[in-house]
Amino acid sequence: MTTTDIRLTNSLAEPRTLFIEPWAEEIVLDASASIVVKQDTVEDGRIELEIMDEGYILYGNILTKLRIYRDDELIWESYDAPPV
Repeated sequence: MTTTDIRLTNSLAEPRTLFIEPWAEEIVLDASASIVVKQDTVEDGRIELEIMDEGYILYGNILTKLRIYRDDELIWESYDAPPV
């Protein structure tokens, strides 16, 4: 298993939303706020980050375990399978 940390900072002056797919979850990033995405992955488990005007989309899959932290506090954790 491989672990990767990704820091995402909203450098804009207004809040932006992080959409987490395929789990259909959302996290609001306040202006200048940062989060850390920790990814535990096995074979073929990857994540992708897309940047848009409205915010960010984080794409994972069921082979990827994601945990999102704000100031060392766990604020979101993926579960085994996304909703149907």
